[in-house]
Order: sequence, then C-alpha cells, then structure tokens
Amino acid sequence: MAHTDPDSRSVKTATGFLQGYTAQAVATEQQIVIAADVICGGNERHRLAPMITAACEELARAGIGETPQIALADAGYWNSPHIQQLADRGIRSLVRPDADTRRKPTRIRSGPRYEQMRELLESDEGKQL
Repeated sequence: MAHTDPDSRSVKTATGFLQGYTAQAVATEQQIVIAADVICGGNERHRLAPMITAACEELARAGIGETPQIALADAGYWNSPHIQQLADRGIRSLVRPDADTRRKPTRIRSGPRYEQMRELLESDEGKQL
C-alpha cells in the first residue's frame, strides 16, 4: 500500500489522476522565476490574479518599481473576472480560453471576453506575444 501526504489531493494529469499538488510559477520574459506557489488539487483557475499580485509584490520588495504590463498564461488559468481585475490594474492578460481538448464554449468559458481573447490570440500581435 502506497503512502501519500494527507494534505495532497487528486490532481488530473494528461494521463489520468495522481495524488499530489499543483505548482505555479511566474517568470519574467528572461525566464527568471519571481513568484511561486504550491496548492492542493489541480484547479489553477483561481490563481491568475493572486500569482500576478505575488509577482508584483516580489518585484517591489526587490526594489523594482516597474509593474508587469502583460501576463501570459495557459488555459488552466482562464478566469474572466481575474482578467478584468488585472486589466483594471493596467496589466494585460493573454490566457488561452480553450484547453487542447476543449474547443467549444462552456458556462465558464463563454461571453464577450472569451470571444475577444480567442480573436486576439489568433491575431498577428497575439501570436507574437
């Protein structure tokens, strides 16, 4: 019988489920990690704004007054309210609205912001970013 950490949770992976944690990291364009976190479970949907906030706080602690202007994230971070919160702070978020296995809108992944993001990511500018 395998022993697992009692604080870990079932995490969905590309090959099924495993007992573990989900780690997130925010890196600069030069791939320097400036914020990191580990959560129980596999849903990162509610981590976009908190991770960008953590990165901004780390930059401020390091004496860097410049705020990130663009945040790029994969589909697991799609969260329309978080994208709006960051936009209100002057941070443009580009988050894939569709996971590899999902191509149609759902209750969470629908609406004007969803459609705008899909169009932006298909544009030359979006592809470049």
